[in-house]
Formats: sequence, structure tokens, C-alpha cells
Amino acid sequence: MPDDVSPPHDLVALEIERRRAYRELLTFSDSTAAQRLREFPNPEQWFERQQWPTELGARLEELREAEREAALAVHRHPAIAQALAEHRYRQLREALQRAADLREAGTTPEGGPT
Repeated sequence: MPDDVSPPHDLVALEIERRRAYRELLTFSDSTAAQRLREFPNPEQWFERQQWPTELGARLEELREAEREAALAVHRHPAIAQALAEHRYRQLREALQRAADLREAGTTPEGGPT
């Protein structure tokens, strides 16, 4: 891999999907926890608050699995294996994070729109 590590476009897309899945998982978890706190606000109701209804627990597991699969897709990309073999994984991950940040912001590395 050259010194100016540039992640492939499909890897950047996978990273953005991983981020989206992670945000969806966190949003659901946080909003459900807040809802349970409103339903069971007293400190002595801690147990009831922690017992999510079956359908909410099932949805949480679906979102966890989707996030895990998205993360695995990133880690299974050939560019990751190549970077590991060339001892450039850290550089690739940093470049990948920057590229995903820029794409999510709707800009290019040069500062223009995507």
C-alpha cells in the first residue's frame, strides 16, 4: 500500500453502513431506556425498568445483529487483509475514518461537495 493510504470507495461505503447500524442500535437502546424510565420512574422499580417486553428485546437483538454484520463486512474487506499483511492497518483505519467522515458530511478531501 502506498504512503498515502486511500481506502477503496466500497470500503468507505461499508464503514458508513456500519456507523448507521451502530447509531440505529444506540438510538433504539437509549430511547427504549428513556421510555422505561418514564414508565417506571421510582428507584425501587429498577427491576421492572430493566425487564424489556419481548418485542423490544427482540428488536434490540435484531439491531445488535445488524451492527455486528456490518462491522464484520468492514473487517472482511480485502483492503483490511492487505493492510494487515503490510503492517499498515492503523494508517488504513485512520484514512477510512477520515474518508467516512467526509462522505457523511457531504464533502470530498479537497473540500468540495461529493
